[in-house]
Order: sequence, then C-alpha cells, then structure tokens
Amino acid sequence: MRARSRGGVVGWGTWRFGRVLLRDGSASAPREDDLAGTNGSVVTAIPVDGYGEVLLYLAGQPVKYAAKAGVPVARGIEVWVDSVLSPTSVSVRPVER
Repeated sequence: MRARSRGGVVGWGTWRFGRVLLRDGSASAPREDDLAGTNGSVVTAIPVDGYGEVLLYLAGQPVKYAAKAGVPVARGIEVWVDSVLSPTSVSVRPVER
C-alpha cells in the first residue's frame, strides 16, 4: 500500500510542477525584430542589386533569411544585421575586422 501512496504523491507533484511551468509567462517569444544588431554568415552570395541568403540565430536556433546589402558580399563572409526588411528578409553589412 505504501508504494501506491508514494506513486500518488509523485504523480500529484509532477502535475503541480507542470501547472507552474505552464503559468510562467515571464519570458517572451523571440521576434524577427530581435535580429537587428546580430551577426551571421553568408550562405549564398549577395549581389549588389539582388538578394542572397544569410544564416542567423534566433533564440539559439539557426534560421536562413534572404539578405540585401549595399555592396556585394561573398559566401562565408561574416555579416552584421542592420535592419529587418520583412519577416523573411534582412539588410546586412560585412563585418570589418
């Protein structure tokens, strides 16, 4: 009988802990606007008059975005996000070291 009552207590504790975690609304979901001021790398070269692709990290997850730049940027170059143009595209500039 003791094992059964311990199981009930553990089950109730797990349920209660889950409810507490679900109510925790302190952290906000990441948004695209959070990308401005971050760095990433070019995965498809960016021509001066068109779009290329960059790999950025949003909330620790890698995400590819279409990217425009004022100068041509080759594949593999590290870039800095100047602004977010749309939910799927950004404006970048090469990082100068």
